[in-house]
Amino acid sequence: GRARVKEIAGTLADKGSVRVILEGHTDDVGSEAFNQKLGLDRALAVQAELVALGVSSERLSSVSFGETKPVDPAKTKEARIRNRRVEVGVAP
Repeated sequence: GRARVKEIAGTLADKGSVRVILEGHTDDVGSEAFNQKLGLDRALAVQAELVALGVSSERLSSVSFGETKPVDPAKTKEARIRNRRVEVGVAP
């Protein structure tokens, strides 16, 4: 949630020029094309929140993996909830 995004913004403030990639993920409900866009929308929403908290947009990039990298491949409601996420990684 928002508390986690604030925590990430604080960490980035301490790390100077570190660049990050925001990876959007979805569950497997809906078409691949829809989920690809939804994953990107998720990542971009986090990116916009980080920028609003003072992180330079030049340090951020967003990508979507849609439904292709589930953390839980089960077809349960709980698994689908876990698969809807944005992960933050350090850019090379």
